[in-house]
Amino acid sequence: MLIESGRGSVSLLQRRLAIGYGRASRLVDQMGRAGILGEHKGSVHRDVLITLEDWQRMKALEAEGASMSEEEVEAANKLQAKIDREGDTFQDAFHDR
Repeated sequence: MLIESGRGSVSLLQRRLAIGYGRASRLVDQMGRAGILGEHKGSVHRDVLITLEDWQRMKALEAEGASMSEEEVEAANKLQAKIDREGDTFQDAFHDR
C-alpha cells in the first residue's frame, strides 16, 4: 500500500491496517532501514524508494531463498552489506550488480 501511494507514513499504516502508533512506527522504521522508505523528515511522509517491480523481485528472491545455492546466498549477503555500508537503496544496489 505504501508503494502504491508513493509515500510512507505512520498514520497511513495506522489507518489502513487498523494498528496502533507503536507498531506502525516500528514498521516504518524497519522499512527505512531496509531501504524501502527514505529518510525521516519530521511530520512529513517518507518517500518510497522502490518500485512495485522491485518489491516483487525482492519477494521472489525471498521465496527462492530456501533453494539458493551457496554462491547466490553469498551474492545476496554482499548486496545487503553494500546497502548497509553505503546507505544505498535496494534499487541502487540491485541495479549496480
